[in-house]
Amino acid sequence: MAVDALAPIDRATLAYVAVALAFNLARGPRTWPAIVFLPLALLAVALVAAVLAPRGRRAAPAIGIYLRDHKLIPDLVLVSTAQRTRETWELINLMFAEAPTVRYDDKLYLADADDILKRIAKAPAAAETVMVVGHNPGLQELAVALFGGGEAIDFNRLKAKFPTGGLAIYEFDVDRWSNLRVKSGRLVGFTAPRDLV
Repeated sequence: MAVDALAPIDRATLAYVAVALAFNLARGPRTWPAIVFLPLALLAVALVAAVLAPRGRRAAPAIGIYLRDHKLIPDLVLVSTAQRTRETWELINLMFAEAPTVRYDDKLYLADADDILKRIAKAPAAAETVMVVGHNPGLQELAVALFGGGEAIDFNRLKAKFPTGGLAIYEFDVDRWSNLRVKSGRLVGFTAPRDLV
């Protein structure tokens, strides 16, 4: 689908799809790898087989466009095996010129913050940008736990409500994903869905 062919996306539609959380990992003075989290609200175990609603199908590309335009295209994508997360990722991926490496991981479903962090820690150092497409509340809990400084106003907004379709950007002063720890990130930006439309 061409970007120019996308229908306008209203706030309610964008709010339906996904939460995005991006992290940067400092690997040198000019290299800023990132992790992007895209959780869907976790409503029930039955959602493993649920399909993405029409509003979600229209809104997911807006997140892909935002990530592409802000140079946050992942090298590696870790995706929950739930149907909606897979569909969300596939629609986001349409906005990228090249498809990244994807690993579908059933352990991301119902994962808490610690489990998600363990999965990220296994990412190869060569993957400068890692995306996790999973579920809340685990991803929001991890976003809050990783805060070690940065934009206090943005962190307060994130902590109060990390809305579906939101995006937070963190930087880390570590050289590999296995070195990520709680309170090790510096929040450099936060974007809510209303900021994207």
